[in-house]
Amino acid sequence: HPPLNACSAPGRQLGLGLLQSRLQKEHELNLKGSYHSPLLGTLTYTVPRIHVHELQMNDSTVDFVEDVGVRLRVQHARVQLSADWEAQLGAIQDKGTAELRTRDLAVALVLGVGVDGSGRPMVWSAGCDAHGTNLHVEFHQGHSWFYNLLAPLLQRVLRQELNKQVGARPLRCAVSMSLSPTLSRPMSSQLDPFAAIDYSLLGRPLIAAEHGDVAIKGEFFRVGKCQQSPCSPLPAALPVPLPVALPMVHEPMLLLAVTEFVANSAAFTYFTAGALRRNISGDMTSPCPQLQERYPDQPMELQLWARQQPLLSCRPDALHGTLFGSAEAFVVLPNATRIPAFLLNIDANVTGKPSISGNRLRGTVKLTG
Repeated sequence: HPPLNACSAPGRQLGLGLLQSRLQKEHELNLKGSYHSPLLGTLTYTVPRIHVHELQMNDSTVDFVEDVGVRLRVQHARVQLSADWEAQLGAIQDKGTAELRTRDLAVALVLGVGVDGSGRPMVWSAGCDAHGTNLHVEFHQGHSWFYNLLAPLLQRVLRQELNKQVGARPLRCAVSMSLSPTLSRPMSSQLDPFAAIDYSLLGRPLIAAEHGDVAIKGEFFRVGKCQQSPCSPLPAALPVPLPVALPMVHEPMLLLAVTEFVANSAAFTYFTAGALRRNISGDMTSPCPQLQERYPDQPMELQLWARQQPLLSCRPDALHGTLFGSAEAFVVLPNATRIPAFLLNIDANVTGKPSISGNRLRGTVKLTG
């Protein structure tokens, strides 16, 4: 289970694309500062807002921060932005715009992850640092010719302020804007007309140096009805610790553990919703010779349904299930009258053994009455 920066290139690119779209817009900044010259006195300036026009973040990595969350690192980013500015030198007041370009911006952003009381994930900025050295500034409007002369002298001060304010604050705001729609969504989804699934978190994600464990409830429930499942209670601690004998691999790895609670809540939901029923109709191909003799060439209808909720269990050797079903057959006469043919109660034990062959998931199923 290698670090996240080696295993989530598609997700990283998707996240960076969303972050980039949020950053490339206008941001309120309210940056204030001053520069003192022995000859001219003190120059005070204010930058109320900036607008990011170009942002390239091609060199990036994502990894875990133990007990905190995840860290995004961006190297050699290219940024071009414009800013409104206001300045005062003595009694002289001025204002205009400026263009700033940097080609070697480095950003490190740490996102903390947690959970609130309702099982909804929480994400916050746990730290942000931006650093750039190659900065080009060009002033426009006002007495811009004068400030352009001072630009080489101002670049050190501007670079420090840009590293502290322009890099960090808009990035925090962009992360918040990117995550807000996701974190405010309901923690459940409807799967079909019968069932929905609750995927709220059971607890705070456990973040280690090279992997993260997330425990999701995974309970199925009926659409439009609140009905308590008789399934076993939720485990107190999930997920279980990763096994120590995992194979060492150089590729990304996702470990997914599904408990009996998830499977049995699904079985209970579909059973109580009446979804475990099936009607099969067609030409009569019954193995019963008496029916073929009595109703030759007549279509047949077969009704299958579950009498009780299926019971599923996970064991070290295989997946086990117990099915309680019934089957009733009808012969359909030309006038659409249905004549009962037979009724059977069918109880069966199902054993499934999954296996992996190459890159494919395979399995065997054994059915016993």
